[in-house]
Amino acid sequence: VTDAILDTANDADADITAIYADGATLTTAAGKDLNILSGDTFGPTGAVVVGGDMAANGTYTPALTTAVTGDLSIGAAGVITAGGATTVGDDFSNLGTYTAGATTLSVAGDFTNDATATFTAGTGLVEFTGTTAQVVTTNGDALNNVENKNTTAVVSLGSALTVGGTYNNDDGAILSLGGSDLTVTGAFTNGDTPANTTAAIRLVGSETVTLTAGQDIDSGTFEYVGNGTGSTLFTGVQDFGATDYFNLVINDAAGTNSDIFQIGSVLTVANDLLIMDGELRGGSNTISVAGDFDLDATGVFDAETSTVVLDAINDHVISGSPTFYNLTLTEDNDTDDTILTFDDGATITIDGTLALDGADADDTINLVSNPGTVAAIMNVVGGSGSITADFLDITDNTLQYAGVTAAPVNNPANSVDGGSTLGWFPTPSIAGTVYLADGVTPYTTASTMNVLVNG
Repeated sequence: VTDAILDTANDADADITAIYADGATLTTAAGKDLNILSGDTFGPTGAVVVGGDMAANGTYTPALTTAVTGDLSIGAAGVITAGGATTVGDDFSNLGTYTAGATTLSVAGDFTNDATATFTAGTGLVEFTGTTAQVVTTNGDALNNVENKNTTAVVSLGSALTVGGTYNNDDGAILSLGGSDLTVTGAFTNGDTPANTTAAIRLVGSETVTLTAGQDIDSGTFEYVGNGTGSTLFTGVQDFGATDYFNLVINDAAGTNSDIFQIGSVLTVANDLLIMDGELRGGSNTISVAGDFDLDATGVFDAETSTVVLDAINDHVISGSPTFYNLTLTEDNDTDDTILTFDDGATITIDGTLALDGADADDTINLVSNPGTVAAIMNVVGGSGSITADFLDITDNTLQYAGVTAAPVNNPANSVDGGSTLGWFPTPSIAGTVYLADGVTPYTTASTMNVLVNG
């Protein structure tokens, strides 16, 4: 059947025109379905717009675009060879054969490719365009290029997803692996905008993620959420190369049987590391963080014997009261200070060594508390021998050794006391004779005197 034959059949009969209107575009009325029966072939030369669902149990070979308001289903004997972009307003399900060629398939509902079906991706693009939750099940057939445009709900995998071309998460889009593996051969983009953190890949942690062309290191978030309320999962944090993540979030919010995520090698995070819920273990590895280190009240950081290195390029915030083994910040010589901010009243514990190494007088490390009403505490368990400090500017901070205010105090070289500090700088000692206004007669009356230094 061709659109020309349908055009001939349409003689303005009310029943026929209520179903479809012919012309350059074959359009079925709202709520009216298009069914291609088994053994039949429909090859329209113009665009096709279906106001309801479309079922292809026979062969469908459109020359141009197809837009389906509802579901598009392909039966076991059905064959679709796309000649132009195909837009599906609800679910796409394939029990037969779909050949994409170089076209785009846009799906707003679930994408289901049955294990017995064949999906030939060609050089085409599959888009997930929904506004509610979507499930993608490919059952082993690879897609070529994939774009997740659903920015209002989560797109979840129902089976492993293999992308032979490129994969892109739009800003705000979330792909939840749910225990299924993800393989991307081409460029992987987790967010359209550099420094965006709203695009996310959400993992249980047990999946294998293969990014052949490399990780996106200037945008996006990888969020490890664990296995829900099942038995406690002990799993690794995946290594993606020289830079592993832009934003890394540990967030098992199950409430019970919180999962444990183990760092197994050098970990480099180009932006922030957030431990919202669940437990992150450091092993004996170096953990480099270019942005903030955030430990929420429900999160756990077991440093083990790891070293956390904060880079010198950016300012940093350490939120919460984490315990580190080794903590290092070395300022570079760029005439720009680095600010390290703690929460008011927080206690930062160092079980190993603390190294705060400013470069010079215009490349200092500035320790401050936010908002600055209650001093933060840096508790170095090993005492003064575990601290290396130089060119610091310290405000609203108390230094402790094993939980007790440092005594004798630590006097870091070339450093400035910005006020409200304990344990850091020696108290000035003044000795001598006080004279009356004549400058000759000693003042002998006992009283309390106020001394103003430097104005």
